[in-house]
Amino acid sequence: MILISLIGFFFQTLYGMQVAVESPILNEKACIEANEGIFFESKKIEVPLFPHAYNPTIVARDGGYVLFFRYDEPQEHFFLDKKLGACTYIGYCVLSKDLDVISDPKLLDLKSSYAEDPRAVSFDGKTYVFYNDVSPLDSFKRRMKLAVLNESTLKVEQLYFIPGAKRKVEKNWTPIVFEEEGIQKLGFIYSFDELSLLKIDFHNEKISVKEVGSKDAKNSYPLVWLKRYGFLRGGAPVFFAEDHYWAFFHSYFKTKTPITPYRDRKDFFYVGGLTTFKIHPSIQFEKISRYPILYEGAFDTQRVRCFDKMVIYPSGCVFHPESKQVVLAVGENDSGIKLLRAHLDQLKNSLVEVAR
Repeated sequence: MILISLIGFFFQTLYGMQVAVESPILNEKACIEANEGIFFESKKIEVPLFPHAYNPTIVARDGGYVLFFRYDEPQEHFFLDKKLGACTYIGYCVLSKDLDVISDPKLLDLKSSYAEDPRAVSFDGKTYVFYNDVSPLDSFKRRMKLAVLNESTLKVEQLYFIPGAKRKVEKNWTPIVFEEEGIQKLGFIYSFDELSLLKIDFHNEKISVKEVGSKDAKNSYPLVWLKRYGFLRGGAPVFFAEDHYWAFFHSYFKTKTPITPYRDRKDFFYVGGLTTFKIHPSIQFEKISRYPILYEGAFDTQRVRCFDKMVIYPSGCVFHPESKQVVLAVGENDSGIKLLRAHLDQLKNSLVEVAR
């Protein structure tokens, strides 16, 4: 059995190396050159007690940060009529200003063993964590939920189902804090395909959502990016800087590599990008990354699941207006966490106008 395990590990490692070498992203000289100098720090985060935590999100707190993450606990079982291979939880730990873990990690009390993919923002003196959870009545459906946390204790004060679902499986909504008639509002981008912005209103035990502005993005959708890297999908919470809204997103595409005359190997690439948009007088894309965002050590996290995927997934972001620095949290290969630092000017220089 030990020999078989070692052989399996060898081929998994070799397979991963082949994917990295054959990646059309990593081999494209212009893409690599365009990414030089964007991020001045890349740091891998190991969460004690929670190996292979991933899909991180981050908020600023007390001169440091709070890092939220997804943790999968392997456990084969049935939930209603669906077989699952793990229970999934959302945890958190406190980071110093230097991005070091300085607290014992804990799990959020979300009353569920199937919570996934947190996105956190600070708003109105609270921390709001968007996430998706399995439907209690249908194991094949997932719905978006919102946890309201005390900003000091990080205890969950309220849990909400977010209305507005259009699909059987909902995920990748992008949180945003925006201004409406001089008042800060909490909302989310439901989809970049139609660039639909919805605001959230709280009514005691329930919340409602309402569309804001125009949803017509047909005349401004970044078609050049779409053709090369796929549709824009949700990512890190939006931040506001220099009179623009900035959003790190992800896309995915697949490649085929012939193995035999009768068989191809399919590889899936999840890549990150950055776009800016405006809300008033109508919602519209403005600029977008010319190439997918890369950084030193990209894709190097050892995969423990999903061996046909190479993943860079931006899922958390903090912008510091005074220093104009951005801290970006990314999930890597569905198995690890990287934190990146960049200066806004470097990010801005990597963008091009969205073709009209």
